[in-house]
Amino acid sequence: MAAVAVARILVVVACFQADGPTAVWRHSSIGVGRANVPASPAPNALKAWVNDMRRSIVWEREGVESSVAVQALAGLSFVVNGKVDGNARNDAPTQVMSGLIGTLLHPGARRSLVIGLGTGSTAGWLAAVPSMERTDVVELEPVILDVARMCGPVNHDAIDNPRVHVIEGDAREVLMAGREKYDLVQSEPSNPYRAGVASLFTQEFYEAVASRLEPRGLFLQWVQAYDVDEWTISTIVATLGAVFPDIEIWQTHQTDLLLVASRETRRLDVAALWSRIREEPLATALRGAWRAVELEDVLARFVAGPALVRSVRGRGQAVNTDDRNRAEFAFARTLSRSEPFDVGRLRRRAATLGADRPVVDGAVDWDRVARQRAAIYLVAGTAPPADAGAPDAERVRAQAYAQYLSGELVAAVKTFAAQPAPPEGTVETTLFAEGLADAGDPGAASYIRALRDIDPTEAEAATARLALRLGQLPLARDALVSAFVHYRSDPWPSQVSMSHALALADELTRAHPEMVPLVFDALREPFAVAAIEEPRRLVRLSVGSHSGTFYRCGEAIEPFEPHVPWRADVLEYRAHCYEQTRDRRVSEARADLEEYPRRDRTAHPAGPTAPARAP
Repeated sequence: MAAVAVARILVVVACFQADGPTAVWRHSSIGVGRANVPASPAPNALKAWVNDMRRSIVWEREGVESSVAVQALAGLSFVVNGKVDGNARNDAPTQVMSGLIGTLLHPGARRSLVIGLGTGSTAGWLAAVPSMERTDVVELEPVILDVARMCGPVNHDAIDNPRVHVIEGDAREVLMAGREKYDLVQSEPSNPYRAGVASLFTQEFYEAVASRLEPRGLFLQWVQAYDVDEWTISTIVATLGAVFPDIEIWQTHQTDLLLVASRETRRLDVAALWSRIREEPLATALRGAWRAVELEDVLARFVAGPALVRSVRGRGQAVNTDDRNRAEFAFARTLSRSEPFDVGRLRRRAATLGADRPVVDGAVDWDRVARQRAAIYLVAGTAPPADAGAPDAERVRAQAYAQYLSGELVAAVKTFAAQPAPPEGTVETTLFAEGLADAGDPGAASYIRALRDIDPTEAEAATARLALRLGQLPLARDALVSAFVHYRSDPWPSQVSMSHALALADELTRAHPEMVPLVFDALREPFAVAAIEEPRRLVRLSVGSHSGTFYRCGEAIEPFEPHVPWRADVLEYRAHCYEQTRDRRVSEARADLEEYPRRDRTAHPAGPTAPARAP
């Protein structure tokens, strides 16, 4: 009996000492087709992934409905039951603009309702519109309010705005039980393939929305354009069309659509639109979220008008109802199929129907509208999709964009010059500012000046690049340091441009070790909403190693502990650092370094930000 009692005690002690389910199991992608485990079965690759997942989670909480966490890799992301449901920076093109586009199309809107708080961006920016008297938000999971507080720099501090009123509860109940009327209703729930979410894509739900809209009100429905087939998108469009006679389709992000529904057909006044996109907060939102400064840059996001929706309904497309929720099961069935829905095909179909342009009164440069569609993808950090039927000039521009994304800055400018159109818009201004600067071409100065009017922080980084290439080292150092300091409070510089600036810091300090202290300190603090957080930490580690000594190496490694990047170069630098500084964790660091080659013989590839071993 004594032995049994001891065994029970040991089991209890073991339970208390065990880690339990970690971030790997609680907060990694668990949806169908979304598991992000490494492709390689090698033990070191698996260990690297486990450490990365554990290190990425900075906050977690058990909510009323869900397990919620915040992940910091490339901007703050909130994770709900293992699925990332929004990124404060990467999803800003949708989260910021899907509400504001309603104010662009419906000026003077006074009351709005947002279904789903998320990062708080949609509600916060709507409430910042001067005419907006009240913005109600319905959120099922109360814990998400804490997430929105963390994302204050990108949502106008929505939670502290007295014009934002959060209602904790179910959106359908709120719509059916309330009596408030709204000028705008925006719905951005989670993905419809998740249990229960497709109930916010049914005919009955849309009828409830319509009952709460003012006669000229707009309903703004987000729907994903990824991991879904065309039948499912057509079903949602047809369902919305069964309630609202006028529907436009806009592309807010590379894989996000916005269905703009109303009871009446609209004509857009070009002069009035020009005036509104210059007003705040819309002007700042367009520059930051869409990199748009001209009306044509905005209209490039228009995909299809009501004629396309009528054609879908005319084919007898089934609708989604509460008792026959086709969309929920179709999403689950078609998730990760090899032939998904394609926005490009939708645009081409709209063109054949003459529905690819909004109805406007006034002059628009439609050629520029067409050219700026590729910029939607570069804003998202992805290359424009290949289109074999596109004109040669468009394919050349797409190639230049891809080169810019990969850091081939000089090549991007040369490729772009192979087609006849001059650079236009924010994306191409940045491409030329950085590309010419990287070539040491003084002609970069004019593009940097133009960029300064759009995003002064990006202009500082481009100035640093040009100064370095021209041998003006103090200016290069000071401009780069200034950019890094401003990144801490400015959430809107392009993360692609920010990544290029980090690479420049690594290059600068490698060639000029005397500049390590200033650059190292400039990278000390996280950037706003944890933008490119993991690369920032790795580059800081690398910059410190360029001093020729283990310059403040413990300080650089500390943010990675205890789940350090499982890479041979990082593990080696960490072990030598702790030996030099006599850190109490030196034995653990040595053990990890010795364990790495034992796990497998496949070396982990060293990326461009790998810290060099100090002598």
